[in-house]
Amino acid sequence: MLCTLERALAVRDGRTRRDDALHDLYFEKEDAGGRKYRREDLERAKSEFYRLMGWDVKTGIPTVSTLERLGLKEVAEGLEKRGLLGRKP
Repeated sequence: MLCTLERALAVRDGRTRRDDALHDLYFEKEDAGGRKYRREDLERAKSEFYRLMGWDVKTGIPTVSTLERLGLKEVAEGLEKRGLLGRKP
């Protein structure tokens, strides 16, 4: 619940999926273990994380049903008034 509440506050301040990004350096150079990250792997991981959290996969915004299930109806109402909620269950 805390992670979803924190996300809702970030959404209120304008955060969406596009803001969940790594610096280009992670994709351009190998890390200490010799690994180089791929953007498509990050995007796939973000989609899976959002799905597991009950957030809209396209936007990264918690859905109404998730917020209500977690007892955050007032938060959902506040985001809805601002037109910020993900619509998919």
